[in-house]
Amino acid sequence: MRAIRRSRYGGPETLEVVDVDPEPLEPGRVRLRVTAASLNPFEWHHMRGLPWLMRPTSGWRSPRNPGLGVDVAGVVTEVGGEVVDLTVGDAVFGVARNSLAES
Repeated sequence: MRAIRRSRYGGPETLEVVDVDPEPLEPGRVRLRVTAASLNPFEWHHMRGLPWLMRPTSGWRSPRNPGLGVDVAGVVTEVGGEVVDLTVGDAVFGVARNSLAES
């Protein structure tokens, strides 16, 4: 799948579209075909690595997590074993780590 990633702190010029393997689906989670995602001030600060106060948890010289995105909307394509209230084809929205990706 394609995802937006970064290998260093900085502005939009640090972002690139790359091919990545999907993470394994955990029992209580679902996989989405992403139809919308956003960049909000939270991601903007993470992208730039500012304020410096956040670097102890995000990575001093470069980001520990190259992905971005929290807000997401999409359609469920896979359901983990412990999920009981969602099925494939459901339209959903919420928060998910690294949501700037196809799934």
